[in-house]
Amino acid sequence: MRYPLEIAVKLTWRELFAAGAFAQRELASEGSFRSAAKDRGCGLGIGHGRLEELDAQDALRPVAFALSGYWSGMTVPAEDPAGMRFVDEGPHESWDTYEWHFDDEQEHPNVSPLYSPWQLLYVDQLHEGADDAWQGAVKVLVALQNRYWPGITGREKVVHDPDSGGWARAGPAPAEFDPAATLDALETTGDDVLGLYHLLVEAGLDRDPVDGLTLLRRARPRAFHLRWRGAPLRAQDQFDGAEVLRRFLTDLTGEPPSKPDAEPLDGRQYERSMLYERGPGATWTREQLKDQLHTAALYPHGIHVVGEGESEKIMVEWIVTALVGEFLLAEIGFHDLGGSGSAAQVEPIARALGTYALSCPVIVDREGPMAEYLETAIANGQLDAEDVCLFDDSLEASNFRSEELIAVAQKIGANRSVGEPSIEFELGAEELDAYHADRVARSAKNPPGKAESLLVQVGRKTEGRLSIDKRDFVEALGRTLAEELGAAEPNQMAEIRDRRPIVGFVIDRVIQPLNQARPLGSQI
Repeated sequence: MRYPLEIAVKLTWRELFAAGAFAQRELASEGSFRSAAKDRGCGLGIGHGRLEELDAQDALRPVAFALSGYWSGMTVPAEDPAGMRFVDEGPHESWDTYEWHFDDEQEHPNVSPLYSPWQLLYVDQLHEGADDAWQGAVKVLVALQNRYWPGITGREKVVHDPDSGGWARAGPAPAEFDPAATLDALETTGDDVLGLYHLLVEAGLDRDPVDGLTLLRRARPRAFHLRWRGAPLRAQDQFDGAEVLRRFLTDLTGEPPSKPDAEPLDGRQYERSMLYERGPGATWTREQLKDQLHTAALYPHGIHVVGEGESEKIMVEWIVTALVGEFLLAEIGFHDLGGSGSAAQVEPIARALGTYALSCPVIVDREGPMAEYLETAIANGQLDAEDVCLFDDSLEASNFRSEELIAVAQKIGANRSVGEPSIEFELGAEELDAYHADRVARSAKNPPGKAESLLVQVGRKTEGRLSIDKRDFVEALGRTLAEELGAAEPNQMAEIRDRRPIVGFVIDRVIQPLNQARPLGSQI
């Protein structure tokens, strides 16, 4: 276990109490503190006996004893400091010293020990002298809690305002908080607070289960923390304390606190890096939560590809299967736009699908107004440019040379079904290109793709004996590409990505997000 640095704090408990330092996080009664410790898997016995023993050992001392009972929620401070005995004012005494009675119950004495909830930070490592080691750290957190605790919890305590007859925020207003003056009053240093911040983050990691879910627990709304028990709750205490210090140091210096100079190589470097980068109590956006759910292999939705038609779907499936296998196909959805006439719908469709899909890559060509719509959406920040694959020509022509397209068509003619004779034809790349250019010039409003021009030429060259369906042709192209990828050496992949842009796009925007390594503990 980790123990706090020796932090000497000038302020006494009485000074902190009188200044209203407990307004937003009140002292806890013996029963409340015992119950909270039990939730964390740390039993403190029944009755006063065990707690008084821990007090005598300087393992867990109350902050104070209320000499006539303690009722909070109406004033700040909750009670007159004159009616309180604070433990830093003298050595341990028998708890009989602090007995008090209700007026009509003289035979049943009461003792009211009071604890700071921050003492739960070390309730799982109680030993002789622990309280003295932690007291400076706890005082620092108490001095800061009015300013930062409401922002972390999303809840603010109020008390009755006698002037207005209504309710007002408990304690000093946040605008009155001066970080530098507070540090001076504590008579400690920014470096000591930074060291305590690092210690609490690491102590939180020490306690949090190694199950790959640390960051997801940080993303859960605080209302769900009531359901936690044991180690996750003990870890949350440490992270809560660290977040208070992080916010204070940020206000004090104008920038978030730095990471430690060195960190253990314990397999939790990613979690540690994220905690220091974001802060252990930062709020999470929808996208950040999606990323963490995916990292933990818990996000239920995969990639949803938007394309102009079947060709894009077929090519994506062949590339994925060739590179990683069919198992990822179940995590890839596809939306068929039905052609370039749906150009105006690409951006809203991709944005809508992207709210639940891990990501929504778009594969289209510049035909019609498609390019204008997409480039405007990217410029306006509605789509990420890296999620858009916009071909200058058709999918087939942008990824295969004319001679390659012809070769695939010739292979189809040569390998017809059993019982059907093979059909051969001759067609040169220059002849196909000229024919296609002529068709495009004559069909400016709805120009055909090169694959369509090829299939028309095949029919003419064979006098109608070989009629190739467009879907079958794209399947053959995909199969050819898959064979090329399967036979490629690692050092050839860069050249293939350059020559076949669809390959690089599918690898980067489809395969890699789905085929990530799992974090340490994800299989536990």
